[in-house]
Amino acid sequence: MRTRREQVQAHRFVTRRIISALLSGEPEAPDLPMRRLAMAVFGSVMVAAIVLAVVGVYGLLNPGGRRPAENTLLIERETGARYLYLQGKLHPVLNYTSARLILGQANPPVVPMSARSLLDIPRGRAVGIANAPDTLPGRSSLLGLPWSVCSAPRSATSVQIATHVFAGRIPPGGAGLDERGLLVSGGPAGLFLLWHDHRLLVRGNTTLTALEWAAVRPIAVGEAFLNAIPAGPDLVAATVPGSGSTASRQVDGKSAKIGQLFRGGAQHYVMLASGLSPIGEVMTRLLLAGGTPATDISTQEAGRALTEARLEPSGFPGAIPALRAGGAPAMACAAYRGPGERAQPQITVEAYAQIADGVTVDEAAPIAGGLGSDGVVTADRVTVPGGHAAVVSTLQESAAGAIFLVTDQGLKYPMPRDKSDQVLTSLGYGGVRPVPVPASILALVPTAPSLDPDAATRFAGAPAVSPVRPSS
Repeated sequence: MRTRREQVQAHRFVTRRIISALLSGEPEAPDLPMRRLAMAVFGSVMVAAIVLAVVGVYGLLNPGGRRPAENTLLIERETGARYLYLQGKLHPVLNYTSARLILGQANPPVVPMSARSLLDIPRGRAVGIANAPDTLPGRSSLLGLPWSVCSAPRSATSVQIATHVFAGRIPPGGAGLDERGLLVSGGPAGLFLLWHDHRLLVRGNTTLTALEWAAVRPIAVGEAFLNAIPAGPDLVAATVPGSGSTASRQVDGKSAKIGQLFRGGAQHYVMLASGLSPIGEVMTRLLLAGGTPATDISTQEAGRALTEARLEPSGFPGAIPALRAGGAPAMACAAYRGPGERAQPQITVEAYAQIADGVTVDEAAPIAGGLGSDGVVTADRVTVPGGHAAVVSTLQESAAGAIFLVTDQGLKYPMPRDKSDQVLTSLGYGGVRPVPVPASILALVPTAPSLDPDAATRFAGAPAVSPVRPSS
């Protein structure tokens, strides 16, 4: 006898066969037709939910049909035009740096919007600093020391000289002059002796003949290169104060004239108001070349009339410097690796046997050097690796120097002294310590507009347009 459970199962089996036969015409189908319909409905609902979720997320990321938030940088998708939404108006902003300065933020919110979404928003006048950087490298891309200034022919076959400034590197292959000198010609700037990392102006041909350099051919260098090297004393016969007057000291029991030249053994002396002052070989030759004869005295007499006063200025060579041998260098560089003693700029002069890589200039390229805003001749080319920049300050013995942003376009942008911390923070360089660089080197980098937040908020005027006359 069948159990009640078996009877129920048999009834459900017969019922399912009848329903399947009525709905699908297949009484032997393994699944109920209603199960397929339920699965289809469930799948459709899930697909619709996913589509709605995607549309919702897209709407959150790309809102439309509403006003943007105040103090927001907007990018028009179709054109890439930049706007700042300020006080209910869209102000075209000239560049990204200006936007940061106006908003005072290192990472301002940037919202891309379609032109249709911006269609009904009132427009304001353009704001920003003309020619300010359009990109700002990250903190990790800021360059430090060394810096160098080089003078070399524009190419291996060119006679034109170009001056280069390199940020963050010194061209390889150079050698210091040590105790030797290098005679160079700076064109209109004149003739100079590079010695002990200073430039000494050679005044007149008499100096050349007196020091037996008349047959030496000077090396042509750029005037801007010379400006980067610290100035030393001029190579010229010194003017003795009170020259021609009777000195208070006697020599060999006789009165002497101030400016009179004496020789005691191998040492030469010149009479000053206070007594005999020893002079080196260079000054001796220059004074003798000027027609001043030397009177021989004993070394004992020279010692009795000796004074502590000195005629030669600081940095004046005693012995005649030996000029660099081995042929003319192909190029010369002034390298700055860091401050020396007493925080003074320590610039070393190096000579190169051949032009280093990356120093030549395309012959067809125009010469870019010229007078800067401060009247100093700027370099023909300033090389900063692409995607890099430098935050620098002028090296001064006391007080803080001016701060600049030097970009890969070869320009330096000054910052207001009283707002430098604010500007650095807005540019994403908050807490960055500016690299001290000698003012003589920074002066060779062309100066761009100041990165002043107040100037960035001023309306940018339209360029002047000359009236067009109708053709007759």
